[in-house]
Amino acid sequence: MKKILFFALASVVAFALSACSSQPNECDQLLDQYEAVVDSVVMVGQQVDKSDMNSVLEYSAVVQRAGQKAQEIGEHATEMSMKQANRLQEITQKLQQSASEFQEKMK
Repeated sequence: MKKILFFALASVVAFALSACSSQPNECDQLLDQYEAVVDSVVMVGQQVDKSDMNSVLEYSAVVQRAGQKAQEIGEHATEMSMKQANRLQEITQKLQQSASEFQEKMK
């Protein structure tokens, strides 16, 4: 289960690092949506109890939604402003931190 979640998070990061649409408003909207999903990942991750399979499955589901949103950003990809790229990096760092905390909880 840990490996699946790790690879799901790795996929999220890979897709998120793809560029966004050249239309700034569309890109900002996608980043807003991605950040909302990542915030959900963080919140659910904080509540995960390794003895409660439902909470682990819920975490997996929100990670998957984050991956889908990151893929959407990548599918609209051509270019991203420096400001948007920095914001994407900050969001991705939040996701990576949540993944690290989740892995610690699952030990």
